[in-house]
Amino acid sequence: MSTITTRDGTPISDLEAPVAAANLDLEEEVDHGINFGRIVGRSPALRRALKQIETVSGTVSTVILEGETGTGKELLAQAIHDLSGRRSGPFVKINCATIPGGLLESELFGHEKGAFTSASAQRVGRFELANGGTIFLDEVGEIPLELQPKFLRVLQEREFERLGGTCTLHADIRVIAATNRDLIVERAVILSAGPVLEFDIGDLNTRESPMRRAESRVETMPLRKLRDQLEEAQRDAILHALRQAGGRVGGPDGAADRLGLKRTTLIGRMKRLGIESHSRAGRSYEACQPDLSKTMAS
Repeated sequence: MSTITTRDGTPISDLEAPVAAANLDLEEEVDHGINFGRIVGRSPALRRALKQIETVSGTVSTVILEGETGTGKELLAQAIHDLSGRRSGPFVKINCATIPGGLLESELFGHEKGAFTSASAQRVGRFELANGGTIFLDEVGEIPLELQPKFLRVLQEREFERLGGTCTLHADIRVIAATNRDLIVERAVILSAGPVLEFDIGDLNTRESPMRRAESRVETMPLRKLRDQLEEAQRDAILHALRQAGGRVGGPDGAADRLGLKRTTLIGRMKRLGIESHSRAGRSYEACQPDLSKTMAS
């Protein structure tokens, strides 16, 4: 009879090995059930997803979940809420695709009495109901364009007004969104459990959604190198927009308008990246501090 060493260093006989392995699997399943409730599965892909859920749940960042319909995005959102510091607060859900565009504003932000013909009483919206907790916006890509500026204000400033109201309300909420579409995210936070970030290198070379990529290849890259690549891509996009706009930062058809950014946001990024803008006539619109590494757009 031979002796086998377990993961924790305990020596056991080869006859006891199957029992020990079964106990280890049972322990993992129990831990899994405690942490993630109704999410059941042991595939490598699911384990990676749950590890990401654990990483992001401890932050206050807005989260967007991508996946085909029926893949359990709502369960993942619930898990993020349950593992977060907001677990004692409400978890409010809304499917943006099932509510007509004309009613979605009232559903999200609420309305005052008399705001429209059938508004016979004041109504509290979902953002207000989720105060102190989390709101889950399923199919967020279906929010109408005319409503997106108001939605963006909630994401950035955590404030809004009810439909027909003048009083500004503040919402202490965390937003988790889900979609089965390919959305363009203006800004994002990259989380890493250590000094080396693991990611799909294809995400930097194609706009194809990871969920639709049949095969993926995971590589490692130091955070500094990845940050440099992202900044270089951002610099190229800004310079391209400035050239198209003739050096103009603000105004209709200016670089900020072309990039879908606020003028002040673009100015801040230009200063951080060392970009100075000039019009074709040579007039300086936004000058950065003198820097030998400054990039010029003309």
